[in-house]
Amino acid sequence: MTRLLFVSALLFLTACSGPTADDVHGVSTDPNAATGFITENGAVPDTAEDSRDDGVMRDADGRPFGYAFLGQPLPSVEAPLLAGGTFRTSDIEQWTVLKVWGIWCGDCRRDSPFVAELAAAIAADDELDFQSIHTPPNARRADEAFGDYGSVEAYFGEEGYSFPVALDSDASIRDALQIAWTPSYLLVGPDGRVRGFRTDLSVAGDDPVAAFLEDIAETRAEVDQAALTVPRIGPDGAMQLVGTTPFTRSSLAAAFPGLDIRGGTEIAEGEEVPVFHVAVRGDVLSNAPLFSIEPNWERGHVYAVSTRSTRVEGPRGAEIGRTTYADLDDAARGSCEAGADGYSEMIMCTTAGATGQFTYVFTAPDGFDGVFPEAAPADRERGVLVEMRYLPPLPTY
Repeated sequence: MTRLLFVSALLFLTACSGPTADDVHGVSTDPNAATGFITENGAVPDTAEDSRDDGVMRDADGRPFGYAFLGQPLPSVEAPLLAGGTFRTSDIEQWTVLKVWGIWCGDCRRDSPFVAELAAAIAADDELDFQSIHTPPNARRADEAFGDYGSVEAYFGEEGYSFPVALDSDASIRDALQIAWTPSYLLVGPDGRVRGFRTDLSVAGDDPVAAFLEDIAETRAEVDQAALTVPRIGPDGAMQLVGTTPFTRSSLAAAFPGLDIRGGTEIAEGEEVPVFHVAVRGDVLSNAPLFSIEPNWERGHVYAVSTRSTRVEGPRGAEIGRTTYADLDDAARGSCEAGADGYSEMIMCTTAGATGQFTYVFTAPDGFDGVFPEAAPADRERGVLVEMRYLPPLPTY
């Protein structure tokens, strides 16, 4: 692919992070440049500086050495798609490369041919998506977003290539995502967490697209391998307990490899019932288990898997004691209602998965006085996640 010649540098002489006229577009002048792919915010070179006085450590050209949400869930934002419809970060369900850019930005225009190549390569991978978000430099300069081109369509028409674009008209999405440099590339996992970050491809070597795709593949493999051991629960199962499962120690040992399966009891509807607890080996019984497994004795199968452990991760990074009702998306909120029996003072939000049902259980925030399911909207928003439950289907015989 022929690289786009970098023209009109003087016309667009603005650093692509929002900026000074001293930055040099399309090149890297720092021997310790922030031009690689990073998967976690770590130590930065001694030469790094907070040159913009914004708390972001940068190289000599202004590129950041990290990203605010690296390793964390991506904030929930939405934007209209150039081709029609709406892009929502909450809809991300598989590995996705998210690029934030703008035509006003010289570095972004220099990157565009590589982005077209990248998007085409990703389109051939059924387990990887690509989406770009076009944004202005900031809210005050929203009218400069498209430079002399006037629109994304005109820019693509002149340059002869295209890729998927969502439009951030007022820089609100840029601000919500805390983008410190354009172009920025975010690798987002199926759980909604940002797993990788990088800046310009055009300063990344002779074959930046191939190198970036290799970085993506390695990160996916590492995260997928780690997911086999990280305690997780969601609409499609709890760790490897997926679908109809016999309530036996051997079945549960297979579903929770490397963990202890311990017999125990819990109170359900005022009665003590036998359960299995799933715990980390070496933990004492007084410690809270990772999961509790309730049986359906009539069918001899698992009725529910629940967790109240802060060490278990739910959908899109949900955490006991940290996630609030306000963090739920509209789809999840649509199913929320007051609980029954032992959950009557709580709000339960149930969604259907491919292999069962999943429920978030929220309790009242500290200081709330009243019946939580009847709380005013502002108080309900502050409700705290105290339990997550997965209900696999029971056998039909």
